[in-house]
Amino acid sequence: MISEFVRNHPVRAATLAGWIQQAVTGFSAIMVLPILLSNIGAEQTGVWLAFQGFVMLAGLADFGVGLAITRQAAHCLGGQKHQDTRNTDFIPFGSGWDGVRCLSEHAGPVYRITSFVALAIGVALFDLVIRHTRLMDGIEATSARWLWYMMLLVPCLLLLAARPAAILSGTGSMWLTRLGAAIYFGMQSLVVAILAWTTHSLFAMATASLVVTLGFFLSIHAICAWHLRRNTPDSPGSRLDRSLTARFLRVAFPLGFVNIGAYLVGAVQVPMVGVLLGPASVAPFFLAQKIGQFLLQAALQFSAPKAVAFSRLLGENKPEDARQTMLHAMRYAGFTIVAAQFIFVFIVPHLAPILLAGKTYPQFLTVGLIGLDYIILGFTTLLAQFVLASGKNPFVLTTLLAGLLNVLAMLTFVPRFGLAGIPMASLLAGLLTNYGYAVYCWIKMNSWIKETQ
Repeated sequence: MISEFVRNHPVRAATLAGWIQQAVTGFSAIMVLPILLSNIGAEQTGVWLAFQGFVMLAGLADFGVGLAITRQAAHCLGGQKHQDTRNTDFIPFGSGWDGVRCLSEHAGPVYRITSFVALAIGVALFDLVIRHTRLMDGIEATSARWLWYMMLLVPCLLLLAARPAAILSGTGSMWLTRLGAAIYFGMQSLVVAILAWTTHSLFAMATASLVVTLGFFLSIHAICAWHLRRNTPDSPGSRLDRSLTARFLRVAFPLGFVNIGAYLVGAVQVPMVGVLLGPASVAPFFLAQKIGQFLLQAALQFSAPKAVAFSRLLGENKPEDARQTMLHAMRYAGFTIVAAQFIFVFIVPHLAPILLAGKTYPQFLTVGLIGLDYIILGFTTLLAQFVLASGKNPFVLTTLLAGLLNVLAMLTFVPRFGLAGIPMASLLAGLLTNYGYAVYCWIKMNSWIKETQ
């Protein structure tokens, strides 16, 4: 019965799995916070959370390949054998599952190289930046170094897991990758909480997190390999074509710059709080940000599988069906984005302080600015998602610029306005760059789809 529902309603299954993932990841991250504060203290908790935020920078060595794989895999399944892809970012790997297998085999060497790049980035980041900041207050340098290296291996393994996850998502099994991610993040939070409670050791927590990540990495690889074998039983494999790989990387790398810009806008906020205000200030903002992001992502869960279906329908040369799929997602997500942030701004502040073990939740000005920023960000993310799914990527420069402006604005606003300076910086950077530009690009793409009917 479940398999029949997934087969007949892949978008609904992916959306439901996405909500499960968001519930597990969001609640586990939120509920583990009071356990950390009670057992290892505010300063150690701040170090843990800030290190987590910074080591994820290593994952940006993916450089957009994962998103490009998901989009390309969907297009391969929907595309025709001799379809013209010259005016788009789609690459002629082939059609159907044979094309998907060819894509996967060409992406393998890329990820092996980028994993080493990620390690190098992480090692350099500690020595050049982290050990010279206020995050080192109250922690011995050698211990901090080994803790950093242990935590760094987690995003490197997740980077290697990105290829099979992207293949599965692009071929209609997004529900599976989302459920797998839910199980992984739930298990990771559980073992971290248990180790914090029993050992009070950051190193033990990092070791347990690494073991769980290794299990996830091995599982997702095995599942993807099984799917490829089942759907291409007679395929002898593809000879690697360097020209295809080079063309694919030229498409993926701009998406990578978009990811870097997005990191500098959102994920960098928590570690920057630790750098600018000290580790003791991290937990309150982390909680507010996690809740706000959880509600925003929950509102957007319906759009990701719709974007995959949108790419597939364009590959099948059904522009009007693709457009209606997009508009349906936008009508649904528009209401949920506003409703989610209303809950975040006006209801959550009465409940969240219970989780902070005596620490003060951010003031209404900070929470209100975060909510306003997330409403605008949600709408522009929705529009940009479908522009990218159409095979275009006009957001490289604007997203990088937004990230750089955001970091510079945080360096200016946070020392003066405290935590409120974080959403102030994000709003300013967004309004000067992508918030308006995404609307323009979507209008232009929508007009192009109408003209192709």
